[in-house]
Amino acid sequence: DYQKEQYLKNWVNYLGLNAEIWLTHNWSGQYGEESVARHKIFNARKKRTCGRPLAKVVEIRAGGLEGKKGAVVPCPNVLGQDSKAIMGYVEEQPLLNILNGEKMRHLREVHLRETFDEIDYCKDCDQLIDVEDSLVWTNIPGRVYGESRISGISYVGAEKTWGK
Repeated sequence: DYQKEQYLKNWVNYLGLNAEIWLTHNWSGQYGEESVARHKIFNARKKRTCGRPLAKVVEIRAGGLEGKKGAVVPCPNVLGQDSKAIMGYVEEQPLLNILNGEKMRHLREVHLRETFDEIDYCKDCDQLIDVEDSLVWTNIPGRVYGESRISGISYVGAEKTWGK
């Protein structure tokens, strides 16, 4: 695959980086099925949680809506959907209050129940589709599909057989 070869040659190998390459995804449903092959090919599979609402990683944006700063969002894939996805602002309340607040609790419950259609920015997200081949390439020792690269925790529902 030409793109992969060029990425490895011009970035990873040239700079001596640890990296990973993933299949394209639809950014929480922002890109239609026609432009993202993974969603089109694998959409018939049973959805499972992506793991993000249950992880120990917090996504805080520098900005927010209406000039506010420190928007807490459930995942990086909700770009363009901030009006639906902001859990709160760290400039207005303590982070723990946001993480333990009603919006985050509801999001976690939805992911545990697998009733993703209740959350607009989750319902069409292809990160809920378990596709082992989505981790196309990595040179990170011990890195496996179904595990957070930041926290190392396993995503609930993900089967980890990639690379075995």
